[in-house]
Amino acid sequence: MNKNEQEQASLQRDEVEVVKKAVVTVEDVPSPSLSTIPLDQTNFDEYETEKKALHRTILTQINQTERILADLKLQKLLAEADFPSLVEAFCEFTQDKAEISNTAKAQLEDYVLFYLLYPLKEGSLQKTSDTRIWQAKHFFIRYQTNASRITLEIKIPVTNTRFESTYLPLFDFDLHKMTTSVREEEVMKLIQLWYSKKVFSRSQLSLINYDLNRLLANIKELGFVVQENFLDNTLVLDRSITSPVTITAPILDQIFIVLMENPQYDLHKLGETTYKIVLDHGQTLQFEENTEQAALILFSNNRKRSILDFFTHYPFLVPLLIV
Repeated sequence: MNKNEQEQASLQRDEVEVVKKAVVTVEDVPSPSLSTIPLDQTNFDEYETEKKALHRTILTQINQTERILADLKLQKLLAEADFPSLVEAFCEFTQDKAEISNTAKAQLEDYVLFYLLYPLKEGSLQKTSDTRIWQAKHFFIRYQTNASRITLEIKIPVTNTRFESTYLPLFDFDLHKMTTSVREEEVMKLIQLWYSKKVFSRSQLSLINYDLNRLLANIKELGFVVQENFLDNTLVLDRSITSPVTITAPILDQIFIVLMENPQYDLHKLGETTYKIVLDHGQTLQFEENTEQAALILFSNNRKRSILDFFTHYPFLVPLLIV
């Protein structure tokens, strides 16, 4: 080997040693702690936070959309339902914790009310700007709900502008039991507003009585059990009612004058304080004089009429019932 070859071989050995000294393995490097790693994770953390927030938003939107869709399906079913199905839905969805939107609940109430008020549609029945008030030909109807119960209140336009009419809670419906009752004290108030306070006329009250009886007939057809009441003119009047009036001699004198002027009427004294008024068609009214909360025994001789109809037909007898 000449001199040049020897120098070149020596140079290659030196280069190999340098490379050997430069090559190290992972195990040769000491493991640093996380705090010593020069890595900025700010962007990664923001991404993770944003991703989780977006996921929550998507889940919320899915849940809201599913509820909206379910509510729309419910509204569709309500629009297609018959009255028994509406009653069932009303009892279910008017509970405090029921899963139903305010829109669907209002829609359900509207459908039920329309069935209840259906006979009045011929008189241009319509809703007012107040969603709970309907306007019929002769009066306004407002409804209140409490669980499966509905109360119908009526307000009659007044003929005397000095007075202001108020709503009278007249009908109580229990949709769970399918029963209806009429508040008799409110019927008495109707008679009082007409006869004593002159808030509206007798003819006006007769028209109202006719419409209210149309409602009663419809309510029965819908399947409600209607309790005996002062409004129903489909039954024979043969009952006793308690009057808040103490029937005194001045009241009797006023009635006696009318009886004397009409040959079809008569007054019989059955006892010391017991009287019977005989009217046309064999109808009678019996009562006790000078008795607090006197019992008035009414007999219509198989004629179908209500308490309201009876006293509006014989207004001279109203002082026996109304102060």
